[in-house]
Amino acid sequence: MGISLWLVPGTTQAMVHLQYPVCNSDDQPEAIINDVSERYNSPLFIPHITLATLEVQDAPRILASAATDLGDALVARFAGVEIGGTFHQSVFATIEPSPELLALRAEVERRLGALWMPSSLYPHLSLAYGDSNKQQILDELASQNMISVVGSVVTVGGLTEFPVSEIWVVNSSRNVAAQDAGDEGAIAHLESSDSEFNPSKADGPTAEDEDVSEEHEGEEDQLEDDSFGEASDDSGSRTGIGPYPQNAQPRKFYRPKVRLVAPKDLKFRPSTVHRRIGTVEHLTKGPLPFVQPEIHFKEPDYTSTDTLNRTFDSSWWKEAATKGNTMWSESQLRPLAYVDVEFSSHWSPASTNANPPLVLDPRTCLLGPHNSLQAVTIAPLTALQLGHMIPDSSALVFNVGAPATSLDWCPLSPNQSGARIHCKPRARYLAVATLPQKAYSLLVGSRRACPASIQLWQLSAVEGSAAATVLACNTLLHIDAGPAVQLKWCPLPCNSVSVDSTVSRSWRKLGLLAGTFADGSLSLYGVPDTSSTVREDHSIPVKAHLRPMARLQLEHTSCWCFDWANSCTLAVGCSNGAVVLTKIPAALRQSAATNATVGKLATNARFPANPPSELSPTHYFSVHQSAVRSIVWLRLPRGPNGADKDPTTIVTGGHDGRVCIVDVRDVRPTVLHRSRDVILDTAFCAHAGQPLAPDFGNIARMYSVSPIILGHGQTIVETNGPIWSLSTSDYHAHLAVGNADGSLITTNALRPSKRMRSGPVFCHRIYQLEYSERTDTYRMLDQFQPSAHVLSEATANASKDAEIEDDAAKTTSTASGAWPKEVTLTSVAWDSGGGIVNSPLLASSTASGLCRIDWLANQLYDQHVDIKTKLPK
Repeated sequence: MGISLWLVPGTTQAMVHLQYPVCNSDDQPEAIINDVSERYNSPLFIPHITLATLEVQDAPRILASAATDLGDALVARFAGVEIGGTFHQSVFATIEPSPELLALRAEVERRLGALWMPSSLYPHLSLAYGDSNKQQILDELASQNMISVVGSVVTVGGLTEFPVSEIWVVNSSRNVAAQDAGDEGAIAHLESSDSEFNPSKADGPTAEDEDVSEEHEGEEDQLEDDSFGEASDDSGSRTGIGPYPQNAQPRKFYRPKVRLVAPKDLKFRPSTVHRRIGTVEHLTKGPLPFVQPEIHFKEPDYTSTDTLNRTFDSSWWKEAATKGNTMWSESQLRPLAYVDVEFSSHWSPASTNANPPLVLDPRTCLLGPHNSLQAVTIAPLTALQLGHMIPDSSALVFNVGAPATSLDWCPLSPNQSGARIHCKPRARYLAVATLPQKAYSLLVGSRRACPASIQLWQLSAVEGSAAATVLACNTLLHIDAGPAVQLKWCPLPCNSVSVDSTVSRSWRKLGLLAGTFADGSLSLYGVPDTSSTVREDHSIPVKAHLRPMARLQLEHTSCWCFDWANSCTLAVGCSNGAVVLTKIPAALRQSAATNATVGKLATNARFPANPPSELSPTHYFSVHQSAVRSIVWLRLPRGPNGADKDPTTIVTGGHDGRVCIVDVRDVRPTVLHRSRDVILDTAFCAHAGQPLAPDFGNIARMYSVSPIILGHGQTIVETNGPIWSLSTSDYHAHLAVGNADGSLITTNALRPSKRMRSGPVFCHRIYQLEYSERTDTYRMLDQFQPSAHVLSEATANASKDAEIEDDAAKTTSTASGAWPKEVTLTSVAWDSGGGIVNSPLLASSTASGLCRIDWLANQLYDQHVDIKTKLPK
């Protein structure tokens, strides 16, 4: 043996299951390598696949060079377990010789040329070293269920496969001559001899690790000049760092030069922005509401500072994986989902005289310019255009009549060639969840089923107008699960599409709506499009009863928050701190088929007799010490070969003040940040590939998920009140923040990271809601000038920064630290389901029931603002 290249698992799960003990329970035995080493006094080593071995003097430098830029990581699958005839091939698991593994070996062989010495039995992973007890070891592993072979499925340590995402250069010799050891200067490139691998450290680098990395950073260029050194033991004698004395551990370089480039299957993916290959739709100029924009196809530019160049669909859905596609249209990026599933058996018309299960109250609000506010009473389920009071304003204010808890835009499929969508042309639909009455409160963990409703608002173009819009409450959806805690549409369109030239008067599918409700359940509803209903008075909404198609209910806990990974997989946060994963396609199809049959036998019944399909958890694991308040998927593929698979990483925020990140492949949460506040919301920025969460001090931060700087935060915006809701868009990088002080703020989430560019980061205050308890009157202020959030690293002149900060402090009121609960912005949502033309639409809801829709194309595409402009007094 000499100097070797080892392919090593890069995830905690693989390391723990193959080498380190997890627990001593019967259903999860100790890891194999550790167990065999203790029982038979055999060497303990890191799980690895030997790629190549050299026995020349300059081998470390040659192999380190050959291991550079080898491409993406890959997955190794077990093919069997065998006994070998040598010390290093005592008991081992054979690996399927996949094309990726063979191509990797061929590339290393090409780089090494005549020095190439192939490893025997490639590829294999050793489970034990030694010359004796081989059959006994194999029999014991099989009897303890540490290895099993069922048909073609081979399981080793509970794993059928593991990711290979690191490559190590190690000395695999038992005895190394002193002249080959090199000078002591090279030892700095290796981990210290008394630092054994600790699974707990695999979650991310500690501060000590980062200091050591920085210490060796200056020595980066010494590898080519230094020979391969070895670690020293306590006695001062040099020993090898391979399978060597008892329990000795191989040491790896700190340096990235000896790792695979862009490892896609690390626990947290280092390269976080999904870069789609090919061309996507871009805007030629800023869009207008419901006006077909000028579109051209070009490759995404992730480094451009021009807002139009950075406006494109950056989302990733596994359903859009099309091999060989190089020109991505909107219909390809967001294909229709559940085309074969019929929703109609789960809704029925309600009587027009039926009272909605909530108390609707009018709201009196002062609107208009700052110096000429007018008192306006907004009746329940009506909307008001602010353009009549504020020139050049395109905002719409509407009253849902009760405190609103959540809202979301319905995704619709774009018009396709030869097909017509059965919903009102040029229309957007917004679902709003409300409480039954003002005094009603949602209690964490409490289950209370009662009649409730979800409002469906329709935003459409005015006939004969180029860009004018009208908003109306289209449908009242009555449910029996209680008020919704959170609502989210299926991110892919589920509306009906037909090639017929005539539109039927019957209701058709509009979308699939999921929500967590006061009865503790996660329920999925098929929502009808009622725009084809003939009505004498269009100001009166259509009423419909909804019955869940599928439902998730857990014993001893309540579903509190959730997020869609795609159209198939959901992650649910529970009131006991646990997270549940579930898949819905089978349950939806079963429910649709069953209810269609039963419905024919019960046509006179309000609903079919059978209950909804029950969803079964695929994962259940604890993350927080108290209720999970928010959860979001990091919608990033595992790599070029993982575009058709589910994402694997989620970020959660809890009432315990922790922001945690979890890889669902090993379900071991890692704390990104601890705060003294409840983490009320989390979001994922697709343009940055990183999660966002609020922090103590009214700050929104973006957190790194790269392994080297895991958890490092970047301040994006600072507000005057606690942050209640966050929203990001798939089409642009602007973050919307809803606050408890009644303000809605937007800012560019990528701008604070541009540290080398001069100038402050601008925050746009869209509006400010205030409330007077004495007069029971609201005041909504508009037309704020942008405020400057100054970052010392982002500006070029410190004296000018101080001047801007002084001006802002003098003109911004921060006199109060408490606000009426009625002004809280409970939910904000960018429109990411209506195509690139509707991406500037931003909806927001408040605890008063006053909600608003803003068209923010000016803030997104026209940001030439004088930074010296002072704020209004």
